[in-house]
Amino acid sequence: MTSPRIASDPSRTMEALEARLEDGYARIESAHASGIDVADWETFWFDLLRQYQAACDTAEMEEAA
Repeated sequence: MTSPRIASDPSRTMEALEARLEDGYARIESAHASGIDVADWETFWFDLLRQYQAACDTAEMEEAA
């Protein structure tokens, strides 16, 4: 079962999530270096990572079909 957040086109979803993950990582690193508490940001980032993994799994299953 795929996540309801995964769009019908996994490749577009993966591209969007990749961009969000990269941007989020950079923002988290910058904020952390400035002494800002990033715990909530990291939690959200890991949720995005799980969505990305689900999109990759979906794409892989579609390729195998």
